[in-house]
Amino acid sequence: MAGTVTSYRQAGLTPATGYQYRVVAVRGGKRSPQSAALAVSTLTPPISQARLQGSWNVHLKYVHPASRSRNGTATWTLSPACTTGACDVTVHAANGRYSFTMKLARAGARYRGRAVVNFYRCGPRGSSIPDLTTLNIRLRATHAVGEGQVWAATSWAGTMVGTYHYVSAATFYCSASSYTVSLAGTPS
Repeated sequence: MAGTVTSYRQAGLTPATGYQYRVVAVRGGKRSPQSAALAVSTLTPPISQARLQGSWNVHLKYVHPASRSRNGTATWTLSPACTTGACDVTVHAANGRYSFTMKLARAGARYRGRAVVNFYRCGPRGSSIPDLTTLNIRLRATHAVGEGQVWAATSWAGTMVGTYHYVSAATFYCSASSYTVSLAGTPS
């Protein structure tokens, strides 16, 4: 660099990490002694900058109504809408009849989305009709790690509320109901 340079910019640093810099002057092929070390630390980005992406193990715990038999684990794939940084994501849940796809809009460290899915049918087998469920999901990143210039979420938590609407036919009906599930995600 020219002798008039008064600042230096370095890319590729890791968040929450200390670095040391020294200056050496070179003139006419001769080098000066090193300057005293300048210690700097990079900042930890806010959790709102954590990127959600990849395959996740999702632990589901039914809160209302409480039911141990339906608690379990699912696999979700989170696909960001951008190539870098934190942004909206699409959730792909592939678990048999409980599979769905939903877009989650990002607001800071929180994500929320709503979709209508077809998990169940209402009524007797021969004349059943779809019993559509409205799913509302809210997530928030809870931990993240930095590597290079990537700040990636390593866990998230949230809730999923499912609502069944009243469904009726000439010979039967299925009443409206809802459930709430606590969610916890860890990379798979």
